[in-house]
Amino acid sequence: MQRNLETFELTINMAKTIESILIEGSKINKFSSEELNLNKINQSRKQSTDHQQQSICLSCGSNNHHRSQCRFRNVTCHKCKKEGHIAKVCRSKFVSNQNKVNTISSVSQKLITDEHAIRIPIHVDGVNVNFELDTGSPIRVINTHVWELMGKPKLYPIKLNYSSFSGHPIFLKGEKMVNVNYNDGELKLKLIVGNKIGNNILGRNWINILNLNRQTLDDIASNSSIQNINVGDKSLNELFIDYDDIFKDGLGCCKVKAHLYVKPDVMPKFCNPRSLPFAYREAVENDLNRLVTEGVLEPITVSKWAAPIVVVPKPGGKIRIYADLSTGVNQALNINQYPLPKPNDLFVALNGGMLFSKIDLSEAYLQVELDDTSKELLVINTHKGLFRYNRLPFGVASAPSIFQEIMNKMLSGLEATVCYLDDIIITGKNKIDHLNNLSKVFARIKDYGFHINKNKCKFLQNHVEYLGFIVDKNGVHTSPSKTQAIINMPEPKNISQLRSFLGMVNHYAKFIPQLSHRLLPLYSLLKKDTQWNWNADCDKNFRNIKQNLISPIVLTHYDPSLPLVLAADASSAGVGAVLYHRYPDGSEKVIAHASKTLTTTERNYAQIEKEALALIYGVKKFDQFLRDRRFTLLTDHKPLITIFGPKKGIPTTSANRLQRWALCLMGYVYDIEYRSTHNFGHADGLSRLPVGPDKEFDNHNSNEISSITVIQQELQEQLPLRAAQIAKATRKDPILIQVYNYKLSGWPLSSTDNLQPYYRIRNELSTLHGCITWGVRTVIPSCFCKYLLNYLHLSHPGMSRMKVDARRYFWWPLIDKEIEDIVRKCPNCTENSKQPIKVPLASWPVSDQPWKRIHIDFMGKFMGLYFLIIVDAYSKWLEVFTMHHPSTKTTIDALSSLFSRYGLCETIVSDNGSQFTSTEFSDFCVRNGIKHITTSPGHPQSNGQAERYVDIVKSALKKGLYNGGKISDVLLRFLFCYRTTPHATTNLSPAELFIKRQFLTVLDLLRPDTFDPSYTVRCRYQNNFDQHTEERYFIKNNKVLVRDFRNNPTNIKWTPGILIDRQGSRIWTVKVGNDTWRRHENQMKHREWSTDEDIIVLDTKTTDPMKSSTTSISSDSSSTNLRCSSRIKKPVKRLIEEI
Repeated sequence: MQRNLETFELTINMAKTIESILIEGSKINKFSSEELNLNKINQSRKQSTDHQQQSICLSCGSNNHHRSQCRFRNVTCHKCKKEGHIAKVCRSKFVSNQNKVNTISSVSQKLITDEHAIRIPIHVDGVNVNFELDTGSPIRVINTHVWELMGKPKLYPIKLNYSSFSGHPIFLKGEKMVNVNYNDGELKLKLIVGNKIGNNILGRNWINILNLNRQTLDDIASNSSIQNINVGDKSLNELFIDYDDIFKDGLGCCKVKAHLYVKPDVMPKFCNPRSLPFAYREAVENDLNRLVTEGVLEPITVSKWAAPIVVVPKPGGKIRIYADLSTGVNQALNINQYPLPKPNDLFVALNGGMLFSKIDLSEAYLQVELDDTSKELLVINTHKGLFRYNRLPFGVASAPSIFQEIMNKMLSGLEATVCYLDDIIITGKNKIDHLNNLSKVFARIKDYGFHINKNKCKFLQNHVEYLGFIVDKNGVHTSPSKTQAIINMPEPKNISQLRSFLGMVNHYAKFIPQLSHRLLPLYSLLKKDTQWNWNADCDKNFRNIKQNLISPIVLTHYDPSLPLVLAADASSAGVGAVLYHRYPDGSEKVIAHASKTLTTTERNYAQIEKEALALIYGVKKFDQFLRDRRFTLLTDHKPLITIFGPKKGIPTTSANRLQRWALCLMGYVYDIEYRSTHNFGHADGLSRLPVGPDKEFDNHNSNEISSITVIQQELQEQLPLRAAQIAKATRKDPILIQVYNYKLSGWPLSSTDNLQPYYRIRNELSTLHGCITWGVRTVIPSCFCKYLLNYLHLSHPGMSRMKVDARRYFWWPLIDKEIEDIVRKCPNCTENSKQPIKVPLASWPVSDQPWKRIHIDFMGKFMGLYFLIIVDAYSKWLEVFTMHHPSTKTTIDALSSLFSRYGLCETIVSDNGSQFTSTEFSDFCVRNGIKHITTSPGHPQSNGQAERYVDIVKSALKKGLYNGGKISDVLLRFLFCYRTTPHATTNLSPAELFIKRQFLTVLDLLRPDTFDPSYTVRCRYQNNFDQHTEERYFIKNNKVLVRDFRNNPTNIKWTPGILIDRQGSRIWTVKVGNDTWRRHENQMKHREWSTDEDIIVLDTKTTDPMKSSTTSISSDSSSTNLRCSSRIKKPVKRLIEEI
């Protein structure tokens, strides 16, 4: 019930009248459809003992009915918890140390009305609070929600108690002094905080202080600060809370899916994975797992399309993976032709706005899901296999157009809201209207499933820069940044700078009237033997020409329908960029200029990096014009065509800085062209006369520079040398100092022979702290090469591991060959190296299913035990049994245990050990229908499957027991690790092929689904020996290492010797000390170092320390001479002779 009252006193009287009416209307049982809260303030006093009190109802305190008819006759008192009365008339004593009690009485009645409560927005401690005007309340109360928005300030106890109209106590948190801003005035007032979420009450005390009692309700209601609309009641902070879902961390998921269109008759392009440095492999796998977990990537096994990845290192050993879609996918896409909004249309929609908000979406493209057809196109090929994108990734040529279409659909029908790609601008006629529009945009964003990056958003701004213009409440203005590079261009200080300025001016000669005449004072300074004298006439013409360059005769406004060209150039002083339209008649008109001076760090860049920096600066500066537009990049540095060319792909060995910039350009659709420096005056002049630093770009670029520096320093600190030592040696190295100078000043067209290794990779080299770097590797001066080689070889890791370590940290020409030489000439490495490559042998038939053919062998005695090794030929599944006595019975028991779990096999392959050649074992095989095949004596290669795993198990036990422990525990850990690790032959783990599932490990790594490896296995076994063997040639007097079977025939030991003579095709007699041995070529390898005993004595008696056994045919000393048969030979009877 609301009426317009003339004075505050009338309002009080009306409130008292309403109170009486509500008490009298307590008997009403039927109510209308809408509630209105009316508040009444009373002074609570002690109960009177007057006799007149007997006529008052003892249940509710009313005097117009008897207690027996009171509707509160059976209610429970909230004060004493007794039945029959309400707390208002409760006679129980209430103990309180406080002076007096005020009550806020609230009775709910339902009135038929379409009006809303009158609300007044007031700033309290910086928070905009919407108070409900309540003349019946003596106090002002805010709810707990507003208190939380204020930062939960400290509260002080309240000295009074408050209760509702029914007598129920009202619990309050406390009170505090706050700063109140209303109608350009600021006061410090006391404010009470409620204990629940409810209305914010503006009581009589603040009404008097804020002079609201001197206004009629009509005046208050008509005030623009009081709005009776639902959205207007909410502040910006309240909107953030209402729509907190869209501000959550992580990627959103748009309900509209993106579709990519492919040009007709385009052949799919499948790119192989690029060579990945070993140092990055673990980090790449972690990032792939992260993207899979977030739902961005999904592992697959087959695809027609595939693009390589580009790995960008970050500090702390982390990396980021990007798809290099410039290798084929972008060229095959039919770019979505969805029209971009014209700037003039956008500005019309923003007319009349007072405040402006700009919204930025978190990783906008990745919030858009791809449809199933498009997912097949966006596949990356890594060393871990194929992964396809489920979301729209960065770098897709069609992504901007697709996103613009989605944004237009999402924001359609909303007033005072425009969008250009992922930039959403909202405005309104006033603050409340603006918040109303902002709420509607938030609701649409929530409905579509997007998330907002709150840190990059701007709300309630007086102006905003948009598409090269400044938009504010007064309209649209040209942004000073478009012409700042010309207006603030400094005057030339020497002839070189003057030539650059004149070259830029002549580029626009046809637009500037009487240019030749006006340039005469400047040209006079270029005459030979003329002293430099920049006089007032020169300065006047210089300023007039600059005004012409920013006038409409040269400049034009951005038009989306015309081709765009971005020209950028760099000098030793700065970088400059020009964005212009190219008209059909070939003429050009500039849209905007930009330039900046180089920072101290940027001045140390190589020339190619400075030129690349100019391109990136131009692209970042004019991003709003270029994004989602095909444009042309112009540069006068030809190597950038290869690095930034869309069809070439990003070189994996490019300097980190160039790789990062190439990735930045992947988000744009462009063609890059080379233009001679003589025809590049408009950009060259800006770079040589820059206006000054660009703080916004420099701050962003400095973060990138620091990231690269940290990465390089992390790698250099792990070297046994320090970067300062390498830098000092680089300056003294006659070759590297030339490379360093060429890198800074530019390379010549050709180079000498000693510089050829560096000249071939000149575009991939960089400089840092006085050192030369190639990617993440430091180029080492020649004086430190031998030192680092010896450091790598300190633990004798072998060629491969030395190369892996070297490729992580440093490089110099022919480093691989030097690593191979140092390993070959090391006696320790050659004596303890593995068996040399075998001569060609026939391969076993390919097994087509698990547990069909198994290979078995014994290992030991090793560490006091014997080990039965069993390997499945198909899946490479490995079983190991430990035994104290390797008898036939224990062997049969072990096999029976396996057969009870996995079933019988068809074939067993073993050597000629007594356990396998016994009658008992033969009977066991016959009973179970198993074919038993034994290998040739003395030729363990025939049972290579088992022999290889003997070495693997032995090595694993040695390593596992290095720090102590039980053999059984180490063996179990090794078997679990081996069975869950993909095998090099099948590319799948033994568990996947044998048990048809992958084991769950502590790392919980997901592996691709099992696929049929039969084709790979067949090829492997067919070419096992022929393709991976080589013929080794020996001649008399060769220095060799031969197998030494003395003491322990099963232990691999090599002894130096000299070849004497060949016996047969593969057997040689070898002089070893004072003895002569017979050895097979598989039991010898070349020796490249000498001993004191390398002297041949031909009359030495031939001896052999190896005892006669069936395990070594080549060393059988008991063999006898061959003899001719003595039987009588009968003539051959032929059938043709008898006919």
